[in-house]
Amino acid sequence: MSEWIEFTGNEMPVPEETLVDVKYRDGRKLYRTKAMLFCWTFNNLSKFDIIEYRIAEDEQ
Repeated sequence: MSEWIEFTGNEMPVPEETLVDVKYRDGRKLYRTKAMLFCWTFNNLSKFDIIEYRIAEDEQ
């Protein structure tokens, strides 16, 4: 499995159709979801900000 990549809130770092795992500021994780379904910009330090991501295992 790939390592988590730190994300600091900018544009989507991968193509829209890429399956990713994401880790939110509050510690929750979501797995194997298309990148286009997430909000990749920071929202004033919201608990829903993505702070780390990785390409889902089957996409590697």
